[in-house]
Amino acid sequence: MAVTKCFFERLQQITANLIACKAEAPEGYIVTIEPELKLFIDREFEASTLALTDIPKVSFNVEPLDAFFRKIISTKVDYSAN
Repeated sequence: MAVTKCFFERLQQITANLIACKAEAPEGYIVTIEPELKLFIDREFEASTLALTDIPKVSFNVEPLDAFFRKIISTKVDYSAN
């Protein structure tokens, strides 16, 4: 989706209105997201997800990190000495 300056300004206005609404709304008030903003968010999420499929996945041995965390968690510290 090509985002024009006018569309971007419209998204900014919608977002500003949502922030103003939430600032004045009582706790728990459910804000309705305008369809334009929801469509933009959905499309951007989809585009981001597709872009991530091209990134190579890196794997590594987690055992040294697991051992480190187990050691840290099991180490007792005497805080009363300070």
